[in-house]
This record gives sequence, structure tokens and C-alpha cells, in this order.
Amino acid sequence: MKLFSQHKDPKRSWPKHFLYFVAVNDARGGADTLVLDNIVNHALSKLALVLKKKYDVNRVDCLRHAEGLAHFA
Repeated sequence: MKLFSQHKDPKRSWPKHFLYFVAVNDARGGADTLVLDNIVNHALSKLALVLKKKYDVNRVDCLRHAEGLAHFA
């Protein structure tokens, strides 16, 4: 769980962050919603506001939704 909340390289693109989150999630057997939560809730403040507006709570395909948000960011 600590890997999700550690500071990441700011030069790394958001799609690479997404792949990192998926790898960490798969390694520890976590829920796919953690990947989505980390992309939406742990972005920088201005970007987080935009991502939170684009976040759709009704979608059930969490990883695909997270990937779309990562590519948007």
C-alpha cells in the first residue's frame, strides 16, 4: 500500500503512472478501484479538480476508466 502513496517522478507521464499503479495493484492483489482512486485523488490540485469532474462513479470498468483519465491527464 505504501507504494501507491509514495511520491512519483514528476517527469513520468500519466500513462506510465497508470501502468505503475496497475503493476503494484496486481502484485498485491488489490482491488481495481484503488488504481482509479489513486489517479483521481492523488494528482496535483489543479489536475485533480479536472479529473474529479471527469470521474464517473457509475462506471464499473475501473481500470479502463482509470486508463482513460490517465491518457487525458
